[in-house]
Amino acid sequence: MAFDSLALHPILQRNLALVGFERPRPIQAKAIDPLLAGRDVIGLAQTGTGKTAAYLLPMLHHLISRKPSQRKGKPIEPMSRLRGLVLCPTRELAQQVARDAAQLAQGTVLRTACAYGKSAISPQAEAIARGVDLLIATPGRVRELLDDSKLSLTHVRYVTVDEADRMLDMGFLPQVKAILDVIPADRQTGMFSATMPSEVEDLARTVLREPVRIEVGKHTTAVEHVKQRLVPVNDRDKVSLLLHLLQTKDSWGNQRSGVLVFCRTKRRVGWVGTALDRQGIKTGMLHGDRSQAQRTKALTRFSNRELRVLVATDVAARGLHVEAVKTVVNYDLPMTPEEYVHRIGRAAHGEGEHGGGTPTGQGEAYTLLSEDDRSKWRAVLDTAGVEVFAETVEGFTPTVSVGRRKFKPVPEDFSPEDLRRLKEAQRPRRSKKGRPIKKGEKPGGGVRKIAPRSSTKKPT
Repeated sequence: MAFDSLALHPILQRNLALVGFERPRPIQAKAIDPLLAGRDVIGLAQTGTGKTAAYLLPMLHHLISRKPSQRKGKPIEPMSRLRGLVLCPTRELAQQVARDAAQLAQGTVLRTACAYGKSAISPQAEAIARGVDLLIATPGRVRELLDDSKLSLTHVRYVTVDEADRMLDMGFLPQVKAILDVIPADRQTGMFSATMPSEVEDLARTVLREPVRIEVGKHTTAVEHVKQRLVPVNDRDKVSLLLHLLQTKDSWGNQRSGVLVFCRTKRRVGWVGTALDRQGIKTGMLHGDRSQAQRTKALTRFSNRELRVLVATDVAARGLHVEAVKTVVNYDLPMTPEEYVHRIGRAAHGEGEHGGGTPTGQGEAYTLLSEDDRSKWRAVLDTAGVEVFAETVEGFTPTVSVGRRKFKPVPEDFSPEDLRRLKEAQRPRRSKKGRPIKKGEKPGGGVRKIAPRSSTKKPT
C-alpha cells in the first residue's frame, strides 16, 4: 500500500511526497481509514511505529475539508476556530507532535499551536486568542487555560489522547477525563498508546463510542531492531562501567555516540551527568526540575550531535523521536516492565514516526543490573517476552569492597566461588542482642539487664 491509495486531501499527499514518505506503516494503514470515516479508534502499537502520523493525517484532513462555522458576511471568530485537540503527557512530546503537524499542514490555511506547563502562559494564550485550528497541549496547561477563560473547547470536534498509558503513569487521567467532559459529545475521539492498562481501558469505555480497536504486533514487547544486553554490576561500579562503554570503540571504529542514559531519580541524573562531564564527555541532562529552556537546549544539542550523551529520567522515554539515539543504557531498572519497552524503543529510532518501512539501523540497549533488582528484571523479561542472557564487558574489571571506602580489583583468576567466599568474609558481623531479663532472673546466659527507670515521684 502507498499513501496515495488513501483518501487523504491532495495537499497532505503532496506534503507526504515532499518529505519522502511513500508507504504507510502498519498502524497508519489500519487507523487512517476508520478515522477518515469518522469512527472512534483505539490504536495499540510498539513505540516508534508511526502512531503520531496515524492520527494527525486524518485530523488534518477533516480540518482542511470542513471549514469552521461562520455567520454570513462576518469573519470567523478566533475562539470558534479551534476544532482539533491533541493531548500529550509531556511538553517534549507536545513540541514534537506540534512540529510534525506544522510540517504536514504546510501550504494550508490551518494554524497550529502548542501549549505546555512550566513556561509562560501569556504567549500561548495570545496565540490561541489569534485563532488556531489545532492545539497540541499537555492536560495541565489546558486546565489552566480553561480556568483563566483563555480557551474554549466548545467547537472542538476531533480529539486524540496520545500516550494514554503515560497519562496514567503521570496521574493525568482525571484531568484528561475532565477535559473530555467539557468537549461536545458529538466529537470524534482517538486514543493511541503502546500499552493498555486496565485503568486506561476503563477510560476508553467511558469516553469512546463503539471504537475500532487496532493492534499492530505485540505492543507490550520490546522492538525487534534493538539488540538487548544485560550486564550484572554493583551499584558503585555503574559509573565506571558506563565510562568504559563510552570509551570503547564499536565495530565501526568510532567511539560510542548518541547514548541515552536512563536514571531512576533526578538526583541520580545529576550524579551521573556530572561524573561524565568531568571526564570530558559532553553530556546533557533532562528531568522535571530543569527549566524549559534548559530542556530544549539539551535536546537540540543532543539531536545535532553536539552532545555525546543525554542522561534523563523517564520523562524522555515516551514519544521523543531523536534520530541521534543509537544506544540506550538503563543505568537504573525502570519501575515497570512497560517502561523498559518504551525506553529501549528510543534506540535507532531512525526515520521518525511518519515514514514507511522499518527504523533505520540497529540499536543497542544495555541494562546495568544490580543484585537488588534481579526479581524486578524477571518481571521485565516476562512482560517483554524476551530472554536476555547476562554477559561481561571485555576489558572492564569490577571491584569488591575492602572496608567502607576502599576498593580493589577482583583478581582475574578468581572463580565465582572464590568471589562468593571473599564477599562472605567481608560481610560485617551483626552483634547479637540478648532477650530482656525477666522478673526473678539474673543477668547472664543471653539475658541483658534493663536499666531501672528513673523515678518521677515527687518528694514529699
